[in-house]
Order: sequence, then C-alpha cells, then structure tokens
Amino acid sequence: MNKGVCECGCELDYAGPLYTGSLFDWDFVRKTEPMDSRMEKFFGIIEEESRVSGMLYDIHETCSKNKLDTVKRDALVDRLKGKGYKASGSVFGGFKVRTDAPLNVIVECIRNHESI
Repeated sequence: MNKGVCECGCELDYAGPLYTGSLFDWDFVRKTEPMDSRMEKFFGIIEEESRVSGMLYDIHETCSKNKLDTVKRDALVDRLKGKGYKASGSVFGGFKVRTDAPLNVIVECIRNHESI
C-alpha cells in the first residue's frame, strides 16, 4: 500500500490500481437509440464526459474536506472551463465532476463560488 499526504492535507491510505482507459464504447453508444428524454440526457452526459481525460471528484466530499459551501455542478464545470480546463458532469452521479484541473484549482473555484 502506498501511503502519503494529499495536497489537501489528508492522509492517503491507498492508491491504485487506477484505470485510465476509455469508459465508454462509442460503437455501442452510437447504435443505441435513447428511449426517452432522460436517456437522451444520459447519453449527452456520456458524450461530454468521454471528452475529458481527468479525475473524478465528488463536489460534496471536496467541499466537506475544505470546509466550503457546496456549489452546483454545472456552475463549477463552467468555471473550470472558463479557466481553460476540460470539465464535465458525470454519469456516476449528480455531484461528480470529471476534470483535468488540479485539486487546488477546483478548491479555488469552489471557494470563489459567489461569482458562479
């Protein structure tokens, strides 16, 4: 087991294995016809998320560990994109963000949430 300290100050108790490959099979997604508007939204999130090769962050967990108020996912995604990072929501939950931004930038965007 790898031990260490995260840049947020928390002790890491494990690391890996980490899957970094594609999460989505585009041939399958393209051949699948959404049955209703919820499925269309789901496929839209898949499409957007597949374009971001970054880590998945839980907004609630990040805010809790940094003693910050929670922000809306879409507002955070927009803020990260505005700073030049790739970012998207995630099919893994409404409070998850996938981004290539480092944690300190995510925390900064949340901390400055009054303007988002």
